[in-house]
Amino acid sequence: MVIFTEEILNQKSHMLELLKVLRDAMNHEFRGFYLDYQPQVNGRTKALTGVETLVRFCDEKGNRISPVEFIPVMEKEGMIYEMGRWVLRQAIRDAGEWIRIKPDFDISVNASALEMMNDQYIEDVEKILEEEKFPAKNLVIELTESSAVQRMDIFRNKYKKLREMGIRIAMDDFGTGYSSLEFLKNAPIDLVKIDRSFLKDILYSRFDSAFITFIVEICHDVNIKVCQEGVETLEEYEMLKKMELDCIQGYYFGKPMSKNAIRNKISAECQTEGND
Repeated sequence: MVIFTEEILNQKSHMLELLKVLRDAMNHEFRGFYLDYQPQVNGRTKALTGVETLVRFCDEKGNRISPVEFIPVMEKEGMIYEMGRWVLRQAIRDAGEWIRIKPDFDISVNASALEMMNDQYIEDVEKILEEEKFPAKNLVIELTESSAVQRMDIFRNKYKKLREMGIRIAMDDFGTGYSSLEFLKNAPIDLVKIDRSFLKDILYSRFDSAFITFIVEICHDVNIKVCQEGVETLEEYEMLKKMELDCIQGYYFGKPMSKNAIRNKISAECQTEGND
């Protein structure tokens, strides 16, 4: 038995209205969708090495709607694949300008399990790269650990094909799943991103600092790079400096920002390096 309440009705009405708004936006060339980029820096030098792509949405009234709210709706209604293609194309189009300034600059784009399950996924990624004339070596595809672990047998061949194209594979939210070490042993990946949950208590928890150190060591032994997510303070960074992380991202190094802000940041760093 379910007790019907006005709250249930309001929630249902809100979801239907959001679905209508999202469909209308997609039918008008993704009107209202835009991308922000969060900086990723070298773990030792703090130099900018890449960005993670983050999709945003703002409706016609100027209301910003969180990805936590609109992405599940798009997944449920079968809209996520089309949006994923748009995000990938737009992201590498933006990054095309950045790599002309800094040729080794990386751009990470998230891919959901639903996107990977589409039979056209590999072909579409390859087509977009060719049409935009973007080098595959500068692209990193990020997968959430839970979806990657649960569908390893299905996705293994797709990971392999992406890597054969020159694209690198990153596993996001590492440490939150139930078979992390098994995944490291069997998955064809290039980068592990340690979840923020193992950092928030690092100043007080010997377990968290030991966990990060252990993951860095075991990954480096098998040529997998490691990135720590969610660094927000100088104290956290000072702790991490000793752990030989390949890259770090978090609000301490920059909140998500526009493509122009990233371009200016790259240009400023390159100019400083040139003066040195």
